[in-house]
This record gives sequence, structure tokens and C-alpha cells, in this order.
Amino acid sequence: GRDITNISSGAGYDMKLDSSGDATFAGTVKSTGNMGIKVAPHNDTALSIENSDGSDGSWVISAKHTDTGGGGNGWGIYGSIYAEAVGRDILQLQSGSSPSTKFAVRGNGDTYTAGNVGIGTTSPEDLLHIKGGALSYSYNNYARLIVEGGVNTHNYIQIITQSGYTGGLVMGDNNGSERASIRYTSNSGPMILTTAGATALTIDNSQNATFAGDLDVNGSGVSTFGKASFTGPANNATIVAIS
Repeated sequence: GRDITNISSGAGYDMKLDSSGDATFAGTVKSTGNMGIKVAPHNDTALSIENSDGSDGSWVISAKHTDTGGGGNGWGIYGSIYAEAVGRDILQLQSGSSPSTKFAVRGNGDTYTAGNVGIGTTSPEDLLHIKGGALSYSYNNYARLIVEGGVNTHNYIQIITQSGYTGGLVMGDNNGSERASIRYTSNSGPMILTTAGATALTIDNSQNATFAGDLDVNGSGVSTFGKASFTGPANNATIVAIS
């Protein structure tokens, strides 16, 4: 139970090595070579750390910052290579006087963040905010994905699909995972708009449009059509023109 060595330059100690092999340093540790903690240094790695006790609750690295200004203490970084067990994280970043996880890399490769993610901005407005420039426009309160273009440039969201396969945007609700969609079959077409799980509008590669339901056109201007054809039961095929 006695210390192997205990070096002190005044009050307390500067370095202590106890009988279990644990070392405690009160100041800065400097090394001109490679260091190993619980393991010999690996090749040319400056610092090698290993926790080989195999327990699921152990960490390889933990860091704590003590706030002497009254803001409370907060844990900083946790790291673990014991991620094969169910639910273990490879990396956690925590903060707060009652530490909570702000960022984590799960053992299965999933990534978790407690806040919004910004690309090109340090102040993301919602879950994912991609900012290409300083436009300073207002954002929709319900937009969980914001793609903001740069100044004096165009802005697109691109979906690339292998030839012969379909890409698009699918919308769902509590009644089903696919209630509406905009789809395009790469190379051969067509583009299809669906509602309530059924095709509502089809546009082929020749720009011909086919409506599955009624077509109502309301407006005060003059519209020019190349050609219109109407197909339906003989007793229900009706064309109404209102001036």
C-alpha cells in the first residue's frame, strides 16, 4: 500500500507512483520520445493508451475541465475502443455541469449529434443547414433541411441515378410511408407525380402530359396549347369553356 515514489517541491506532490503502478502528475508531462500508458508504445505513435480490463463501463480516455469561475465542472472528451458490445460508443463529446452527450460516434458507425448541423455556417437554423453564401434571407419555420445558395449564383439539389432506375422525392404521413412523390426514371423517363399513393400526372420524354383526373384551368390570361386530347366514357366526356 505504500507509494513507490512521491516527489514534491512544496505543498502537495508533483509526481506520485503508487504500488499499483498508477502515476499521478500535478503539472505538465513532457517527453522527447514515445509514451505508453498500460501498453508499450506502438511503433512511432507519440502516445499509446490501452485499457485491457474488458469491462463494458470503462473508457480509454476521459478528460474533465474544472471551472473555477463558478460555472460548474464539465466533462470534455471520452474515447473507447471497446465498441463491439451493444450500445457502446467509439467516441463521445460531452459538456455541461450535468454532463450530457453532445456528439457521439456509435460502435456500429452511426453518428449522433444533440443539436443542429451546419455546413458553411456556424449558426445552423435547423437540423441541417447548408449555406453557400451570405444571403441573409428568412427561413421557413418548418424547414428541417435548408440549402442556401451563394450570392449571384444558382442553387440546386441534385439526385443522380443509374440509367433505368428511378430517383425522386417521396413524402409520407401517419397513413403510409409513400403518400405522394415526384419521380423520374433515368434515361428513358417518364416523370411522374403521385398523390394518395396513385399516379396523378405523367410527363414523357416528348413533354406529353397525361392527367389521371380532372384538369381545371383558371386564369385571366390567354393560354396556347399545341394539342389537347380528352379520353373518357362517351356519356361523361365533357369539355366546358367558361369566358
